[in-house]
Amino acid sequence: MKWSLIIIILLIIGLNGCASINNFLAANNVIHSEPKLSPAQAFAKGKQSEKRSQYAKAVSFYLIAAKQGNTPAEMRLGQLYREDHDGVEKDLATSASWFLKAARQGNAFAQYEAGKIYYYGRGVKKGYHQALIWYEKAASHGNTAAQYDLGHMYYNGIGAKRNLRSAFKWYKASALGGDVHAKVSLGYMYLRGSGVEGDIKEAVKWLYSAANDAAWKNISSDNNPSNEARLALASIYENGEGVTKDTIKAFGLIKDASDHGSIKGKTGLARRYMDGDGVVKDLPTAIQLLSEVPENSKYNNHSALVAAVHGALLEGEKAYKQKRYKDALRNLEAAANYGNAKAQDVLGDMYFGGVGIPKNYAHATEWWKKAAGQDDLKAITSLGISYWIGVGDFSRNRDDAIKYLLYAAKKGNKHARYALETLVFPRWHYVTTLNDQVGLIRRDRMRKHHGLVLFLVMSISAPDAIQNEYRFSKYSKLIYQADCENQTIGLRRIFEYASGGKITNSLRHPSIEMQSAVSGSAEEDYLEYVCSVVK
Repeated sequence: MKWSLIIIILLIIGLNGCASINNFLAANNVIHSEPKLSPAQAFAKGKQSEKRSQYAKAVSFYLIAAKQGNTPAEMRLGQLYREDHDGVEKDLATSASWFLKAARQGNAFAQYEAGKIYYYGRGVKKGYHQALIWYEKAASHGNTAAQYDLGHMYYNGIGAKRNLRSAFKWYKASALGGDVHAKVSLGYMYLRGSGVEGDIKEAVKWLYSAANDAAWKNISSDNNPSNEARLALASIYENGEGVTKDTIKAFGLIKDASDHGSIKGKTGLARRYMDGDGVVKDLPTAIQLLSEVPENSKYNNHSALVAAVHGALLEGEKAYKQKRYKDALRNLEAAANYGNAKAQDVLGDMYFGGVGIPKNYAHATEWWKKAAGQDDLKAITSLGISYWIGVGDFSRNRDDAIKYLLYAAKKGNKHARYALETLVFPRWHYVTTLNDQVGLIRRDRMRKHHGLVLFLVMSISAPDAIQNEYRFSKYSKLIYQADCENQTIGLRRIFEYASGGKITNSLRHPSIEMQSAVSGSAEEDYLEYVCSVVK
């Protein structure tokens, strides 16, 4: 009895001590006790944590639920580990393991995910046959995405022998479930008679269903399946495949696809605007459409764009000659904006002369400069003349005028040569260019002296690029004598001038010996020109 009482007293003291310790630890946050959660409660807490972007905490709750067999929690774990999240590192192997656990419990969406895991090798070794098995499980439970992918695998013989009848079966099941990609595929199978007897009416029905699919019809994207359906229908109507040929309806479908982001649609629409197929010919619109096609696209057609630009130039020039100035302006601007130098030059002429549009010297100069940047000699000449006379709000710029005209003349532009002779250096006649030196002869200063012809040459250094800085600061005048009978020539004196006309140096040639001109030299050109004038 005595020992029993002692034991009871010790037990009471021990229990009270433990309680005191636990109270102390709880008060000081040393431990936390979480009441046991049911799978549903843990899943709900996981969702709440996920909404707050507390992903690590969400995973801890999902794990509580998943370890008790909660399929939605297993799915969420699979999805969270598939991507990087704050506090949860991406882990495809772990993601795959949770999806597969959910799939084995019969969840159709998880089975579909399991199919994708094996198809793409996400966290597991790629295996098409395993993918096919899981897709079939999901498809048999009515998962439309799995049904479509299963149809795709059977159609292409992936993971199993090619089987068009099975492909048709699953495409149709998916299409009836509303999958837009399956509707397109089903339309093509009816159109081609693949896995089913060909039926154009059924093909058109399913393709129209895809084209007007509520979820996709208004989405602008190159990957929009509704656009693929529109283009397939356009081909049917354009070629009259089992339907009455209707190019206008075909054009409308292609335009609809183009308007909704289809790159293939843009190129197809551009071709029709170029050819006037089902629509009035419109090259500026064709240029706009083709220029919107990305360079890395398989539908990029640079040669078609170049052809459209050239066509717009020709159409613009034709309209200009026919005094259809509105059409001329529209086509020329389309070609010019894409960089066609000739169109830019013609636009400069139109704005300069006010032909069919109000005069605008600023626009004229702007277009000529763009063409000049591409070495268009006519535009360079026009700029030179404009700077010489100082048109509109532009002050006269003697140096730029001479630079542009000398450059174009050196390159062979006859209008630039004429401008030099009549505007810049009156009474001087352009004769030749050699080694970037332009030579002009003062025709009215030629005179005969003891059987020789004395004449004056002005030699000017011509720029080798219009982008270079240039000042008409120095030039030379040379006195030559020519013996036309003996076809010889000699240099008598050189005068060097500053830009203001002041002589800076005068040199008498040390030898006035008459010599035959070297073939291809400036002297040969001078001799030929002078002797043809004095005859």
